[in-house]
Formats: sequence, C-alpha cells, structure tokens
Amino acid sequence: MRDWRARLLELGVREVQLTAEIAVRASELQNLSNDPIDRLIVATALVEDAVLLTADEALLSWRGPMKRQDAQR
Repeated sequence: MRDWRARLLELGVREVQLTAEIAVRASELQNLSNDPIDRLIVATALVEDAVLLTADEALLSWRGPMKRQDAQR
C-alpha cells in the first residue's frame, strides 16, 4: 500500500486533508445517497473545486454542481 501511495504522489496526485468545511458540506448535500464516504468524496471535490474521476453511477448521475468525469470513458 505504501508503494502504491508513493507512486501516486510521484505522479502529482495531491492528498487533501479532511477539514471541518468538507465535513459540513457533506452533511448539507441534497439528493445524494446517505453513504458517508460518497458524501465526503463529493464534498471534497466541491470544496477543492476538483473534477471527480469516478465510475460510480450514483455519483455520475447526481444532479449537483460537481464537476465529474466518467472513469470508463
């Protein structure tokens, strides 16, 4: 696992800390599943103004303002 993480960091992937802002945003999301991990992932993408790369159909079809890209395309 450490090797995998190190390779990702070498490629330029940036780790993001879980902040109170992200936690609050996750609790305020509308029309998204109650899965806490999904909510934290979406909230993180929103707070960081990042594009979420995912193959998760629920996250891809969510009608919120998040930027997203289908990982299977």
